[in-house]
Amino acid sequence: MAYHVGKDLRHWAPISVNCTCLRVRKAALALTNHFESYLAPLNINSTQYSILTVLDILEGSSVCQLAEIIAMPRKTLTRHLKPLETRELISIEQGFDKREKTVTISDAGADLIKQGRPLWELAQSDMVERLGRQGWRQTHELLEVLATINDQ
Repeated sequence: MAYHVGKDLRHWAPISVNCTCLRVRKAALALTNHFESYLAPLNINSTQYSILTVLDILEGSSVCQLAEIIAMPRKTLTRHLKPLETRELISIEQGFDKREKTVTISDAGADLIKQGRPLWELAQSDMVERLGRQGWRQTHELLEVLATINDQ
């Protein structure tokens, strides 16, 4: 399919090729798809698996705290929590403050992350193999810098 472009592409090409934000977004999508292909047998996406893992480690959390830990807006997090609650992988209860809700992982949720652990490890080891051990470490170092860019 041909697209009509009203601008001279030579002007915009360097931006589309060199834009850090666009490149990180594309990489994030590719990584998400990679991990989700491994987690597919569990009928869970990578974000939901991460949420369950964090809840298991914390032994429960407020929605605000969970949103901060996984770097996700609260409304987006709430959308990800609904299917987990429907599948009874988590429970959401009223917190001490009536405006706050507390999220805890259920036994079924804990079982699911145990089932998913070998799948996640395969996805992770595949990434390490593709990048090489040093490339993998460097990638993590660069991602840490990018994640804290607004803190400076």
